[in-house]
Amino acid sequence: MFTRLLLLCCVKCDDELQILLNLKSAFNESSSIALDSWNATAGSVCSFEGITCNAEESVKEIELSNQNLMGALPLNLICQLQSLDKLSLRYNLLENFTGEELSNCVNLQYLDLGNNVFEGPFPDQILELKKLNFLDLGYCGIKGRIPRAIGNLTELTDLQLQNNGLSGKIPVEIGKLHKLRRLQLNDNRLQGKLPVGLRNLTKLEYLDVSRNQLEGDISLLRYLTNMVSLQLTANLFTGIVPAGIWGLPKMVTIDITYNQFEGPITSDIKNAKEIRRLSTRGNQLAGELPEEISEATSLEIIELCWNQFSGKIPRGIGELKRFSSLELQYNGLSGSIPESLRSCLSITVINMARIILQGKSLVELGN
Repeated sequence: MFTRLLLLCCVKCDDELQILLNLKSAFNESSSIALDSWNATAGSVCSFEGITCNAEESVKEIELSNQNLMGALPLNLICQLQSLDKLSLRYNLLENFTGEELSNCVNLQYLDLGNNVFEGPFPDQILELKKLNFLDLGYCGIKGRIPRAIGNLTELTDLQLQNNGLSGKIPVEIGKLHKLRRLQLNDNRLQGKLPVGLRNLTKLEYLDVSRNQLEGDISLLRYLTNMVSLQLTANLFTGIVPAGIWGLPKMVTIDITYNQFEGPITSDIKNAKEIRRLSTRGNQLAGELPEEISEATSLEIIELCWNQFSGKIPRGIGELKRFSSLELQYNGLSGSIPESLRSCLSITVINMARIILQGKSLVELGN
């Protein structure tokens, strides 16, 4: 019995050796140094650079990122490796990705094809990879709509589709991806409102939909209590930023610059103990800046310029020990510069242009 298993294993190793040698030939115009180690005399495919095997010495991972690989993506060969669960080919010059044969990669969990030169629509065959938990197709030239069947990939924790030509609405079915932690859709041509299903992504930590044509309010985002980074830059969002968003306890970055938001920054900003960057540049936010902003003790960068804030600069703002940048220019603020800035030795940028200031100047405050 043991001899039979050994023979079967050897046959499988020989098969995988030939598959990888054929794969090398498919990349014959490439100048990858990694492929130099792919030869029949190496002894085992597990010694090939970029190849990781499992305990049975079957190919488990292919990692050939940034290897100058050129030509069509040979999925007909790659998907013959039945134990393959990770494929990373990012930062190459691969093209003609239609997704054909991809459905044969039945055990694939990690697929990274970002930063290649594919053209055409989202490959539907990816939607058959039910074990997939990581998908990166960023910077690939993919165009058209995000398919509604994206909701079938319920194991996904990381979905990156940034810097493509994607258009239309974000499908509501994306709300079925309950395990999702990262969603990057920035730098596309997406339109419409945020789908209501987003409120179901309670494990989401990183959301970036910057530089699209999205509109409407963002009230549903207040339910995402695990959010670490929220980036909504350069869209058409309107309305009041819900109070709950300012105080999300794990938030590190809030960047809502260049939208049409209104209303105040509320006092629950004090609950955002991890926040380092607060950027609201170029909106219509108004009201007084809350004194509680100085209780967000991790704040490093405050960019509140080009809004309609009024009243005084919070007195305790200089008590933020990590403070490095304060931009308040082009608001309706007035009054004196807080004395607390005197002891704020970490600050490197202060911009208070077009603010009516009284009392001591920054030069007089010293330090």
